[in-house]
Amino acid sequence: MKLGHQVHKAIKVSLSVLASFVMAVGILLGGYNAPANAGYDPFIGEIMTTANTFCPQDWAEADGRTLPINQYTPLFALIGTTYGGDGYNTFNLPDLRSRVAVGYGQGNGLSRYQLGQTGGQENVALGVAVANAKVAASTDASAVAVVNNAKLQPAAVSPVQPYLALRYCIALNGIFPSRG
Repeated sequence: MKLGHQVHKAIKVSLSVLASFVMAVGILLGGYNAPANAGYDPFIGEIMTTANTFCPQDWAEADGRTLPINQYTPLFALIGTTYGGDGYNTFNLPDLRSRVAVGYGQGNGLSRYQLGQTGGQENVALGVAVANAKVAASTDASAVAVVNNAKLQPAAVSPVQPYLALRYCIALNGIFPSRG
């Protein structure tokens, strides 16, 4: 009885080892090719920021490029010609190079921004009229110094905040978002 039980146990162990071996060989030979991801499918038109030197597969750099409508119909259905294109054959992606994204709409007491609107400038020239604007409005004589024959030259001042350049990518394929 003991011998039969030991043989049965040995056969079970051998089959288990054999099954593990066959599975390992199959994986090594490419028989198992499930994608290595966390199950994340982006929404079409979603924009991500990355530190990579490239955009992943099915994403494109948000660099204002022109795309054919017939190849990217779902994306065109979502963004249309908001960022350019003729609307018949082509449309453009948003161009976020050297730009900061700002929220669409108007916050309480803040400026209103339309989807696709661009604006701002990297340099502002300060001249005599701009420099004197605050002085002329002052009523405190002790706060004003008079300099005769002062020669003020316009100077460029950069209002750019500290920054770190990253890459913006837009999803070309994925889940078509529903309105909600």
